[in-house]
Amino acid sequence: MSNPYKVDDIISSSWGYDQTNVDFFKVIRVAGSMIELRQLSQVTTEHTPQAMSGMTKPVEPFEFHPDFPQVWRKKPKPDGSFKLESWGRWCRPWDGKPKNCSWYA
Repeated sequence: MSNPYKVDDIISSSWGYDQTNVDFFKVIRVAGSMIELRQLSQVTTEHTPQAMSGMTKPVEPFEFHPDFPQVWRKKPKPDGSFKLESWGRWCRPWDGKPKNCSWYA
């Protein structure tokens, strides 16, 4: 099985209950069927303050999030998807478009 990722690819993850959290990651190493990635900083633009929702995307040029230095090591499926956490938090290749997100006050 070939690895669908290469170094510098961007991955998105959308997850949450009663709100939509979105995170972005950058592939920093590819070794056989495994990848290593780190979380990226991101910027969110609110639709309106009352809506508690908006669009989010990674900060460009892509920079690592200073509060999350963890390196994740994962084995993606052939379609590029994988679980970041045992409870879910599915990741997929990012399509380059801002993602919808929501939150509670």
